[in-house]
Amino acid sequence: MKTILLINALFLVNICHGVTYTYPGKGFTKFPILKSSQTTKISFEFQTSSTREEINILYVDDVENGGKSGDYLRVTLERGRLNVHWDVSNGNYRDGDTKVIGHNLDDNIKHYVVIESYNGKDFLVRVDGGDVQSKSFSKAVRFNSEVYLGGCHPDPTKRTLQRDPYFCFQNGFIGCISGLRWSTESEEDERTFKPIETYNVTKGCTNRCLTDPSFSCSNRGRCLNQYIKTGCDCRGTGFTGTTCQKPKLAVTFFGEQYVTWVPQTSMNNLVTNIFVRFKSNQPSGIILFITGQSTSEFMLLELYERTLVLKIKINGYDEKVFKIPKSTNEKAEYWQMVSFSRMGASITIAMDDGVHEYTNSVKQLENKVVHVKFIIKKIYFGGVDKLRDGDFALRKSESKINFIGCLQNVDVNQ
Repeated sequence: MKTILLINALFLVNICHGVTYTYPGKGFTKFPILKSSQTTKISFEFQTSSTREEINILYVDDVENGGKSGDYLRVTLERGRLNVHWDVSNGNYRDGDTKVIGHNLDDNIKHYVVIESYNGKDFLVRVDGGDVQSKSFSKAVRFNSEVYLGGCHPDPTKRTLQRDPYFCFQNGFIGCISGLRWSTESEEDERTFKPIETYNVTKGCTNRCLTDPSFSCSNRGRCLNQYIKTGCDCRGTGFTGTTCQKPKLAVTFFGEQYVTWVPQTSMNNLVTNIFVRFKSNQPSGIILFITGQSTSEFMLLELYERTLVLKIKINGYDEKVFKIPKSTNEKAEYWQMVSFSRMGASITIAMDDGVHEYTNSVKQLENKVVHVKFIIKKIYFGGVDKLRDGDFALRKSESKINFIGCLQNVDVNQ
């Protein structure tokens, strides 16, 4: 890969916009002209929980130069991954002019993006100071237009962008964008920086869970801020519906049955979240067993002599074991909720809303976190197939038997 040296020259003009705006999906903010043909650095922060396949974040092109180059830069979020699109020199989209970076960036957490070049040809894209992608062109990319954030104008006759497609408005950003900054080598960019036009946006990052007191989630559901509306996270509650008001069906296991699930697509992420509700009058039994892509990788959740046991093995790491004693006063009709979260190699397990165990064993390399992924191959519920993965599972299991009792609301969300 070509090495790119990034130089922040002392003569660069820095323009900073620190105001945060909430975008409802059909809104935008427009900022003054960004003019550059050599050194360029653009940075901003965003957060969203949108599940749309694609939403637009930023757009700039060469319209003020008469569109002679046809160059443009468009940043979108597609299924939780940042997509940076360039079109250079001939005005036609070409394969290879898009870089995809990051995972799960639609997690409603603020993420920081930097796009920079020191010569107009070699670009580097960085997310959250970690993941990096680079792109090189044979000719310098030229920008000379106003900068749009969140979307474009709904009236085509009022759009100033040369290559602005209509879906730019249709797939507008839902969430918050803040901290827009850019630096160029041109002194002409020195000015008081503020939006020159806004449409259907509000200042600040609106949290509708706080501003809509009439909305509430039932049965221990958690309110989700979706910016244009509120919703409920019902995972781990045993209920479903808009406000977690509908009880989910439970599955009863008698010690001989199990259920398997194989993902249709590769579940290869940095984060694993598992929620399980169960009740049983038996002291032992396998609740959940997950196999990884490697034959040595697995996750095992079971009861053993009234103790909840979680075992996990990820390639490159030692096997980890967590144990949470169950109360001896619990009755068979009482439901219990278990949640397990893995981010890289950092693990948290909680039972009935109480965090019992936590480990932070993330590898460090030059003070940077090494991202650890776990690829789910198959999931067993209530026990294992003794003719397939059973031998391996039973060797790792302390209970050695399938589950007897009820499972409800088993969610595996990578």
